[in-house]
Amino acid sequence: MTESFAGNGRSVTREAGQEAMSSATSGCLEQLSAGVAESVRLQTQLNERFAVRLLEFGNSLRAVEQTCRQIDARIDRVTAGRLEGGTRLAPVTMPAGYTPNRFDVVHRAPALMAMSERVVLYSLVVGLRPQKCLEIGTHRGGSALIIVAALDDIGQGSLACVDLAPAIEAEDWRAIAHRTVLHPGASLGVLAEMARGSGGRFDFALIDGDHSTPGALGDIQAVLPVLEDAAHIVLHDAHNDKVSEAIILAVGNPGNGLTNCGMISAEKFAPSEGEYWGGLRLLRFSRKKSPVSGRFGAGS
Repeated sequence: MTESFAGNGRSVTREAGQEAMSSATSGCLEQLSAGVAESVRLQTQLNERFAVRLLEFGNSLRAVEQTCRQIDARIDRVTAGRLEGGTRLAPVTMPAGYTPNRFDVVHRAPALMAMSERVVLYSLVVGLRPQKCLEIGTHRGGSALIIVAALDDIGQGSLACVDLAPAIEAEDWRAIAHRTVLHPGASLGVLAEMARGSGGRFDFALIDGDHSTPGALGDIQAVLPVLEDAAHIVLHDAHNDKVSEAIILAVGNPGNGLTNCGMISAEKFAPSEGEYWGGLRLLRFSRKKSPVSGRFGAGS
């Protein structure tokens, strides 16, 4: 009886343990199922929200596309020469008197200038549209060819050149003679006469003569009395130390009425160590700022 009771007790204990384990497992499965269901619910909400946002984005994109189509349509109407109100656009025309027919001279002019300097010189004359130009230091006439080509293209202006020993080829002279007067000699002695011969003061001057500091400074000072009340001066080889020093001295004298407009062509080269050449510097002259006489008399 005892053994039988003990055996029944072990059997009852095993069954109770199995029931407890089964109950715990069922509880875990229920929690897991509930977690999965909650995840599915949250994912469904996220999907719904994403779908809403995607729809909103699509609507926004369509709105942007519609706006772009409206802009394109308006551009087409403007290009066709009409605004929305039906008003005809005025035709766009280039300023009278300018066609760059002779710009190609920058490629063949016998000038001791970099290509950037040639282009800038041509463009400056076209942009400023001077009536009377002066060049100190003509040599072979390369920069004169560029200046006259620009004057031809804007349909106005003249050029007076001075050089101690000009060496212009006959063909090049024929290309500039219709607008140019050449004065052999030193600039200090002939500028007043050149101004009188040109019918008045100059409103544009290119200085490319004596490259010593006293020489360059002397050219600048000599030019001032024969300039219009408002004029521009361009100095070549402004990177050269001696020329640069002359410019600093001239601009630093408040009585000269000069404003340094800076380098307008910055390219430079050094054929020998420590000595730079090239570069164009632009100065603006105003007689209102300067007591320099405008008379063409002796000593001016």
